[in-house]
Amino acid sequence: MLFRSSSTQIWITDVSDPMDFGPATDETGTNPTQFSRENLLALLTAELAAKRQRYDLVLDNYLNTARTTRDEAVVTRAFSAAQFLKDEKAFAEMALLWAEIAPDNVEVQQQAAFELIRARRLPEALTHMERVLELEGPTSFDRVAVHAKMLNEEERTQLLDLYRQILDRHPENGELRYGYAVLQELNNQPQQALQTAR
Repeated sequence: MLFRSSSTQIWITDVSDPMDFGPATDETGTNPTQFSRENLLALLTAELAAKRQRYDLVLDNYLNTARTTRDEAVVTRAFSAAQFLKDEKAFAEMALLWAEIAPDNVEVQQQAAFELIRARRLPEALTHMERVLELEGPTSFDRVAVHAKMLNEEERTQLLDLYRQILDRHPENGELRYGYAVLQELNNQPQQALQTAR
C-alpha cells in the first residue's frame, strides 16, 4: 500500500468503526510534506503492523512520525490509533497537535478543548473554545465553569478573569455568560452571579 501525505489524501478513521485502520477517500489536506526515507519506512511498517493487528506498533510509529513531520494526514492517523487503543496520553497529545496545525477545523478545536478540560488545563481549554466560538461552532464554556470546582482558589480566580476577558469580547454569548455566573458563585460572589445571569 502506498502512503500519501496530506497534500493528496487524509487518513481518517471513522470513530464509529475504530477497527478500520484503512485510509479515507476523497479527503484533501493542507500541509504537504516531503517524507524522508526513514519516515516512509516507519509509515509502511505501521500499515503492515495494522494488517497483523499489531496496533501498538501502529500507534508508536505514527506518533513518532507525526511529531517529526507535523503532517496533518499522519497526525489524524495517530489520533485514530490512540483513540482505538484508548491511550489517553497519546490521544490528548495528537488532539492538541492537530488543533495547532488545523486552526480552522471546528471539530478539532473542540476535541483539543475537551482534552484540556480533562487534564484540568482550563485556561488553555478556553483558548480553543474561543476559537470555536469565532468559527461559529458549539462551545462548552458552561462545562468548563462547572469543572472549576475542582480547582483551588487561585486557579478559580485566574479562570474567572479569563472568562471576563472573553465575555468582554463576546457579550451576547449566553453560554459564556452562564459560565461566568457559575464561576462568580464559586468565587463567593453570589450577588454578582445573579446580576450576570439576568
